[in-house]
Amino acid sequence: MAWSEFLNRIFRGREDPYAYLSDSIRERDSFPTVRDWLNFVYDSIPDVHEIQPGTLARLKLRLRHHYGAEYIIIREDYDEHIEFWTRMRDRFPNCPELVVILADTCALAGRSRLAMELCFEGLEREPGLLSEYGGDLYDMAREEGQEFVFRHDFVSILQAYTDYDEDTEEYLMEIAAPYADRPKYRNVIRSALMRVYGEARDWFP
Repeated sequence: MAWSEFLNRIFRGREDPYAYLSDSIRERDSFPTVRDWLNFVYDSIPDVHEIQPGTLARLKLRLRHHYGAEYIIIREDYDEHIEFWTRMRDRFPNCPELVVILADTCALAGRSRLAMELCFEGLEREPGLLSEYGGDLYDMAREEGQEFVFRHDFVSILQAYTDYDEDTEEYLMEIAAPYADRPKYRNVIRSALMRVYGEARDWFP
């Protein structure tokens, strides 16, 4: 299958991307450089103002896949992949997930502090992404300092608005409690709780 045909089918949703992981790697290796390959992929994305969810989902599978396969695809070519996702973020500035994907790529490259800054920039815009990208985030935040732990907790509270169930209030009490006597953070945590509940809670001062 020609590379252009492969991309067209993936972007149009006519093929199962999982079936093409080995083909993707082989095609990547057929280009003179990884940057040439990524430039080609970038230029093959439909020329639209907003990236479509299906296009983004297939692009993630194409360039990252799942469950550690990103290491196989990215190898040691971190700079090239960071450059690609930076271009994607700049091309589609209204898509917070692109910011988080860029952050995750920076994390794979060992650029933890930059990864944290970018990740919370994206998550604060779309907290629901925490469920997909938050796996090691709390541990990374702890390594980078209290400010990032606070931002993680703040986003966790906001996420509860999109994923509320009968256990949510107890979960939020555990998150919010350490900030009750910390003026620097208390008002921001209170505002986040207000966004979830629409009112102040009697267990948070």
